[in-house]
Amino acid sequence: MQTKFVLTQAIVYRERQPPVSQRIHTQEPMSALVSSKFGVATESIPFVIFTCTFYSSIDDIRFQCCLAFLQACNTHRVPTVVVDASPDSSLRQSMQEAGGQFVQIYPQTAKGKKGAALREAASHASSLQGVTEQTFLCWQESEKIEMVGLWAGVFDSDLVNKSTIYPDIVVPYRELTSFQKSYPIEQYHSEKYANMYMDCVAKTYGQAMLINNTLQLPVDWHFGPLAFRASHVQLWTGPSNAGELWDAQVVPIVHGLKRGMCIRNVEVVFHTPLAMKQEEEGDLAYIEKRLFQINYLDPRVKNAWECDDPPAMPVDQQSLFCPLREE
Repeated sequence: MQTKFVLTQAIVYRERQPPVSQRIHTQEPMSALVSSKFGVATESIPFVIFTCTFYSSIDDIRFQCCLAFLQACNTHRVPTVVVDASPDSSLRQSMQEAGGQFVQIYPQTAKGKKGAALREAASHASSLQGVTEQTFLCWQESEKIEMVGLWAGVFDSDLVNKSTIYPDIVVPYRELTSFQKSYPIEQYHSEKYANMYMDCVAKTYGQAMLINNTLQLPVDWHFGPLAFRASHVQLWTGPSNAGELWDAQVVPIVHGLKRGMCIRNVEVVFHTPLAMKQEEEGDLAYIEKRLFQINYLDPRVKNAWECDDPPAMPVDQQSLFCPLREE
């Protein structure tokens, strides 16, 4: 597997390239590489990345990561939507220049926090020309630069491509060695613990789903990146999802499972940027942020499992869930 080093305004990150057969930065339309595997027309987009951002200064290390992320989206020719709430519009201009033709930057208009911006970004992504019901809408944070080059391999994996049930939701799962090596040590331990707790909750309340194979454990609940088919976008953008922070991305997964959707977890060798680890490791504010995240998110996910009645599902969408693969 080839490795390249990319320098973007004092940020160096290592990007592990997927095999040539899985790369998207070719002269062919990206849809030609993946579409045949998901029953999508060749002119359709197989997957779109969407995210939301907020930066107070050009000196913010996360803003520098965002520029590298947008450059990666353009390099890999992945259609990408960003909803940004930065007060300085010149930052959005720099972001658009970094992203080029494959990236669309929108100023946030929805009132609220991360959850409101996520819902707005998902709506924009689902409305892109070429997006069909089978297109995967891929949420990820902009600082997770390396993930951009991993999505094609996720959708080309046997767990997705050769499953007897078409997955509705796909959650990448961090390979433990790269996870432990590249993340702040406190974040590695806190998220590993929280994932085990969330898996225990899922096992307790999701026995029927484990039996019928629509749920497979473990799930990397605290990683961030996830993908769902555009036909299910209302789970993330509709009134059933009122989450303000991380719950806006994770709780709809549980609602989807309780409606009969199928989730698959694909391991990825992912490294967080070294600059992020250097800034956060051993820092009290970031350590307390990890504790807050667990105490905020996990009870809300557990509550979604305990709820007897998930949000009502439109009758005309019932046939979209978990169609059996025709052999």
